[in-house]
Amino acid sequence: MTSYFGVVEKDPGSAWGIWFPDVAGCTSAADGLDDLFLNACQALEFHLEGLEAPSPRPAEEVLMLQEVRGAFGRGAFLTMVPLLTAGEIEARTTGSGGAHVAGVVGRDPGSAFGIWFPDVPGCYSAADEEEDILAMASEALEVHLDGEEMPRARPLAEILQIKEVRQDLARGDVLVSVPLPSAGLSPE
Repeated sequence: MTSYFGVVEKDPGSAWGIWFPDVAGCTSAADGLDDLFLNACQALEFHLEGLEAPSPRPAEEVLMLQEVRGAFGRGAFLTMVPLLTAGEIEARTTGSGGAHVAGVVGRDPGSAFGIWFPDVPGCYSAADEEEDILAMASEALEVHLDGEEMPRARPLAEILQIKEVRQDLARGDVLVSVPLPSAGLSPE
């Protein structure tokens, strides 16, 4: 599945905004951070409809772009947004009850991409390739939850208040939204 890195920003008194360095002119906004992800999926789908999708750059390259570094200086962070069809967007919002869990993806030099979930203690996953991390994250959640009742999935605005999350995002890690398996974590 093709995913693009979006730069998420919020100015005081404004909505949350997202723009995609690899998809010129594609932007979206939402009053709430949780709505921004869905809006971003729809914006990518509409913007690229009928066009050949550009190849996404790795996070390390996106982070080196001057405009991205400038945005990080203003408190922005990266998120990974999959390019989905309208049907896939609908399935994501209804298939798992619309419930998603936030994950933080990072990579230390010379290592695999790793993901951890602030709302699912003890659940981690890794992938050698950046494009495989979301699939590995879904699989890890499925195995970890395996019918267990877990704490609720907090809104992304709450996730951003966690010190470790803020530190990871400030160093260039990426916030992702992973659909929950049918059993397990309860949405808010």
